Amino acid sequence: MSGSALQQLVTTFHIGRSGSTVLGDLLNQHRDVQWLGDIYEWPEFRDQPATPGPGSELLRRLRTRLPAVEKPVAGIEAKFYHLHDHGMALHDFLDELRGEVAGTGRCRFIVLRRKNYLRKIVSSLAARQRGQWFARHGSPVPPVRLEINPERVCIDGDAQPLLDYLRDWDAQFDQLDAELAGGDTLSLTYEDDIEQDPLVAYRKVCRHLGIEPGAPEVRFNRTTPEPLPDIVTTLDTVRRALAGSGYEWMAE
Repeated sequence: MSGSALQQLVTTFHIGRSGSTVLGDLLNQHRDVQWLGDIYEWPEFRDQPATPGPGSELLRRLRTRLPAVEKPVAGIEAKFYHLHDHGMALHDFLDELRGEVAGTGRCRFIVLRRKNYLRKIVSSLAARQRGQWFARHGSPVPPVRLEINPERVCIDGDAQPLLDYLRDWDAQFDQLDAELAGGDTLSLTYEDDIEQDPLVAYRKVCRHLGIEPGAPEVRFNRTTPEPLPDIVTTLDTVRRALAGSGYEWMAE
């Protein structure tokens, strides 16, 4: 690990629209944490790759940031589809992260789930329609009305049937749980730990990292809190597509 002050690298895995922004902002307010956010979204790499060298593109990006970290804890985020876009297997990415900190620091993980995958999809589609992905306190969030075609849902740079997304996310989280079994891992859910009070998740992460919680300000609002019938105009069609699948509760 290159950062002279760095003692821990914590990686949060999620599928987006799961409360990662508000949680990362809370942690970044802690005196001992520097939250770097989603590796895939770092602006300096939007138009050019990281400097050539050993390891994956994502690892090389990380290596350019770590030397500038001046706090004991650095936090990054990763999504499954970003690994796929870089041709990176989950197992290999985890090995790279562990190898990067071996002998010089501790590698910890946070698995942040959103139980209701349908709400994640709705939130992604609503954000794209508005052109607004986040909402700070005081920022208006206009309501939206969405048509969802269960045969073809376009999010995260992909287009799949609705059920394919739900099954894929289940499989990916199952693989992640298996890979991280017995390790330094904290499991959170949006519904239990962030939706009503993001400070619940913040305090759990602080305990996981062995640092004293501070008193951060919650600076982001929910962007799509309305009931599904107020947002999705084709909800009956969605319900029929999910009927009998084990995911039908997500539309209720």
